[in-house]
Amino acid sequence: MSLLTKYLIKGYLKIFFLMEIFLIFIFLVIDYLNNLDKFVKAGFPAVKGIFFIMLKIPFVIVHLTPVAIVVTAVVFFGVMNKNKEITALCASGISIKKVYLPILGLSLFFSFFVFFVSDILMPYTSSKLNLINSTQIKKNRIITENRNSIWIKDNNKIIYIDFFNFEKKMIRKIIINEFNDNNVLSKRYQAKSGLFTNGRWVLNEIYYSDNLEKDFGQKVFLVDKKEFDFNFVPDELKDAVKLPDEMGFIELRKYIKSLKEKGYEYKRYLVDLNSKTAFPFVCLIMCIIGTLIGISPLTGKKIPLGVGLSLFLSLLYWSMHSFFISLGYGENINPFFAAWTANLIFGLFGIFVFIFYEKKLI
Repeated sequence: MSLLTKYLIKGYLKIFFLMEIFLIFIFLVIDYLNNLDKFVKAGFPAVKGIFFIMLKIPFVIVHLTPVAIVVTAVVFFGVMNKNKEITALCASGISIKKVYLPILGLSLFFSFFVFFVSDILMPYTSSKLNLINSTQIKKNRIITENRNSIWIKDNNKIIYIDFFNFEKKMIRKIIINEFNDNNVLSKRYQAKSGLFTNGRWVLNEIYYSDNLEKDFGQKVFLVDKKEFDFNFVPDELKDAVKLPDEMGFIELRKYIKSLKEKGYEYKRYLVDLNSKTAFPFVCLIMCIIGTLIGISPLTGKKIPLGVGLSLFLSLLYWSMHSFFISLGYGENINPFFAAWTANLIFGLFGIFVFIFYEKKLI
């Protein structure tokens, strides 16, 4: 590694770590203050509240690292530009590529780092967060869950739900075991699906058995539709099911395979699966954008303007990425393109500028 490369990487990392720590700190403080009323109402101790917020650090790292990267690139190259360092390097025969390629390589490393955090650390901390939020803050009645398989105790009933789709408020493969006053199983319902309509659960294609507490006289009936007054609502089920953020890439892929085999809706999860590989590369894209702004003679010497422009472009990227993700969730476009289109648009734009306007940047 040359002295120039060491100088560039060392200078960039100093600013980057300061920016990353600052952004994480600001986010956690604001998030704690926003949740303070919720903690007080739930009787949640302040120390536990701090621990609860600290569990969000992997999530914050994943989503704010690209912002730290683009702002750092603008500031770092903007200072070099303002001090005529880039002009001096180019005048001494050093290619502009040798100035920005080490930083782009570093951003590629950050892309893999973000993928590692989102795939290894974030699933664990997200599971802990949702468990604490559901059981200790919201105090939901759901007693056990395994992935999207849910067990609920509802008065004299024990209910099993194999799959829950929050967007459609639909449940699949429901088994209801009803007990009599002596805690003996007396009735059982097994339904293919159910919908939450007008404040009540309506189950479809129900096999119903009664007199199960007796040695004889059991009967099985088939009912097309029946309403039930369960003491849980879709919001409680949403807190119970395992979300894509709580699963790593391999686990999510296995889960999608399981849903396909059961004939359940799975295309939404395909969007999340592709997003797990697409989103980390925004670090490289943001670095390209920040570098372009920082070494440009128009914006590089005006660092506040460059930082503002970089934040605007970051917001534009995030809006575009969210837009295409929502199209993928609605099954309007292919899950792969839903996750990668924003990356392709911004990435190609950055490469285009570097190729055709490299000589005009200095």
